[in-house]
Amino acid sequence: MTKTVYILRHAQSPMMGNDDFERPLSDKGFADMKALGSKMAADGLAPDYCHCSPAKRTRQTWRTITQSGVGEVQTDFPENQYNAPAGTLYETLTQKTDDRFSSVAMVAHNPGIYNLAVFLADKEKMPPELSMGYQAGTLTVLEFDVERWAEIMPESGTVTTILIPDQY
Repeated sequence: MTKTVYILRHAQSPMMGNDDFERPLSDKGFADMKALGSKMAADGLAPDYCHCSPAKRTRQTWRTITQSGVGEVQTDFPENQYNAPAGTLYETLTQKTDDRFSSVAMVAHNPGIYNLAVFLADKEKMPPELSMGYQAGTLTVLEFDVERWAEIMPESGTVTTILIPDQY
């Protein structure tokens, strides 16, 4: 059996004001996520479930993708995912995901979300794009040959797709 993880950094969001949690997406961020949602739908990339940071920009990122072709996906908004380090995101993925789902999206913030992608990817097969950082709106899809989410180990994921803004 295979489990698939979609690791997504929220789309572009302007720096403004003091309330980081309430920062919205920029116009470019919305446009990028509409394009990503269409690309995901065309390529048959649609997770069964999503763990999404509760920040405004991550919620807008995920909503725009689902409305742009992916369709409705059962989603939760764990408070601990806001600006979380990779370890917290990994714990959410492996300990808080129901095994009945075969694929899950993780939508969060840098540096944690990028570090999660690198932490999970098989280093010997890691595409060079993943070693170049993680710009806003980047999606990495990894597959794991496991039956349960708790069985996912570091450096065991095969990167099947990387989608970077302005390239999708």
